[in-house]
Amino acid sequence: MKYVLITGASTGIGFEAAKYLAKRGFTVFAGVRADSDFERIDSLDKNLKAIKIDITDEKSIDDAVVHMTNLVTQDDDFALINNAGIVKAGPLEHIDINDLRMQLEVNVTSQVLVTQKFLPLLRISNIGRIIFTGSNSGVFTTPLNTPYAASKHAMEAIADGFRRELLGNSKITVSLLQPGQIKTPIWSKSLAVAKDAREAYPEDVEVKYGKLTQAIEKKVAFANDNAASPDVVSKAIHHALTSPEPKTRYYMGKSSFITQNLFKYLPDKLMDKILRKILKY
Repeated sequence: MKYVLITGASTGIGFEAAKYLAKRGFTVFAGVRADSDFERIDSLDKNLKAIKIDITDEKSIDDAVVHMTNLVTQDDDFALINNAGIVKAGPLEHIDINDLRMQLEVNVTSQVLVTQKFLPLLRISNIGRIIFTGSNSGVFTTPLNTPYAASKHAMEAIADGFRRELLGNSKITVSLLQPGQIKTPIWSKSLAVAKDAREAYPEDVEVKYGKLTQAIEKKVAFANDNAASPDVVSKAIHHALTSPEPKTRYYMGKSSFITQNLFKYLPDKLMDKILRKILKY
């Protein structure tokens, strides 16, 4: 039996991947927090089962571990997909420090905790695989998106660390997804959150960052309209789960290709000038 647990699977990449894998014979446990999401997802497919898991709540994680341990045996394959995440945006000069803490707690610290908790089960399973959902922002920081980018930069190190440390004492493979713009609700949600946060900023913030904020919002709206389908991520996840030699990194979408092959290699000052020209601020 092939079991997969996906955190943050109520919407977006996690939800689409859960449906994709369930249709291809995997028994998928879709991690959700809300009762309404549990009922909705649990009725979609016989291979798709909702499971309550809040990655910021250690007891919730422990309960999920017990549930999966009662199912998975050493003859089964088991994969953990660390997908849950949030986006906090705004100028670093004024971002609420508690929002920054929450960004790092959800996207970094909790990802490590979930992986630690499930590692014993991954070790005893026939084939154990770990997948982290990273981002283009893990190698390239755009203005006003620094909290999220910082969390995804950290994800790069965490994925590398787990992969290299597990090499010598297990058969577990670790892969990192690095999607570019993917058509999901997360960006529209982040714009709404950022807009609410601006109301608490000092009056001079609009003077300093108004033009940049407007430019970023337009680019995010354009990017979402022209983003790649979540299927490109689901296909990469499927490869990471089924290939005898899964890749350590998966790049998906046009923007990911551009970032990986151009932006991250340009001199910093040149890239700064290019960004100012693109964003017109």
